[in-house]
Amino acid sequence: MSIKVGIDIGSRYIKIIEGIVRKGKLYIRNAGFVENPVENFRKFNEDEIKILSGFLKDYLKKLSIKGKETICSISGEDIILHYFEIPDIPEEEIKNAVQLEALQVISTPLGDLEYDYVVFDFKGKKNILFVAYPKEKCEVFVNFLSSSGLKPVIMDIDSLAVINCYEYFNKDEKSPIFILNVGHEYTNFSIKGAGGYIFVRDIHFGGRNITQLISETYQLSIREAEDFKIKKENNHQVKNFVEQSLEEITDELNGGLRYFENKTGLRPSKILLTGGSSLLPGLKEFLEEKLKTKVELWNPFDKFDDSLPYDIKKNGRYFAPCLGLIIRSF
Repeated sequence: MSIKVGIDIGSRYIKIIEGIVRKGKLYIRNAGFVENPVENFRKFNEDEIKILSGFLKDYLKKLSIKGKETICSISGEDIILHYFEIPDIPEEEIKNAVQLEALQVISTPLGDLEYDYVVFDFKGKKNILFVAYPKEKCEVFVNFLSSSGLKPVIMDIDSLAVINCYEYFNKDEKSPIFILNVGHEYTNFSIKGAGGYIFVRDIHFGGRNITQLISETYQLSIREAEDFKIKKENNHQVKNFVEQSLEEITDELNGGLRYFENKTGLRPSKILLTGGSSLLPGLKEFLEEKLKTKVELWNPFDKFDDSLPYDIKKNGRYFAPCLGLIIRSF
């Protein structure tokens, strides 16, 4: 198998894994994460994308990345997700049925979107998860990765990549899995049942919410607020800001859980908490209280031996989507 590169461009950090699979086992050749020089890159400003492209090219060289074929992921409010059921029709008719449904519920012309769909049989019915993203923004992604020296071959979404990551390392798991990947700007909400039913969405909550509250409350710059947030002596104040921010999305989290439970009759027994902002003071405890579900911190690199650099392994919480991407390619 050829070497592949998985890359997750986040609002705060860029995460990269270069790997290869031999005899069903993933071997990581290189991995790294670095602060994104263009925090608001999703605005797709042309000059800033050029800056990001040049920065990425230099960082790939620094990591000694040799692979070219790249799997990338996206997240955020521009992603269109739609769930629906279709009759038990022949395989060759599914694409037309999906397109017909999409035309009825999505206001954007399909010609302006890059889209795909997942078919999973559940309770004797064909369920469809339809995923779409603006074609123009897809092209920007592809062009800037290409100008960085990479060859994009697959584009995924973060919330599906984290499920893929978990399933690779837990192939015998039969219970529903519920993962919250808390990033700087978005939280990926991902649930998959033993019967194959998948429910995913992106929630506009992350470490940036807390930084902004600290900045506004104490009249600090964003950089000063970030520094305040990570100092242990400020944990109590930060915990209060976390609880204040999460109150706004508790109903959304519980609504997602209820939707999955109503559809499947199943409820996950625990939540796996990961992502760069997953260690925010009070986050784990608040989620357990409000969602009435046990929460465990999840570092996907715990499954690897000590051949990984210590700094990468201990920060494995950043890499769940990236691992899911690199695994998908094989």
